[in-house]
Amino acid sequence: MRRLLTIFCLVLPLGFIGAFKTFAAQNLGKASIQALDKVTTRISTLEIEIDKPVQFGTLLITLKKCQKTLPEETPETAAYVEIDELFGASASSRRFAGWFFASSPALSALDHPVYDFWLLDCSQPIKDDSEIR
Repeated sequence: MRRLLTIFCLVLPLGFIGAFKTFAAQNLGKASIQALDKVTTRISTLEIEIDKPVQFGTLLITLKKCQKTLPEETPETAAYVEIDELFGASASSRRFAGWFFASSPALSALDHPVYDFWLLDCSQPIKDDSEIR
């Protein structure tokens, strides 16, 4: 019985591997991110290119990867961003590193008392995918 249970536990997950479909996405070089300053209620749209940090308030936002599904797939836009908080001239602290999804802004959001960000779209095709690290 134990042997049968072991085999069942090892073989059953293999059937689920084929059920998960990977989606084809194109890598893009620019992201449009909406930024909210909760204190001043100022909303700004930031255009961020890969590996070119943009400062919003005391935060420095760096786009590492931006992807959009192909037109024949279910629409989804995702961006991997790193957000650092600046303290003075040279000190900083990593506040967030992860994926933003346009369809689910609250899925992996930055937890900050003053600022809020969400992904709008990815644009600007990259000529060569080797530019993405």
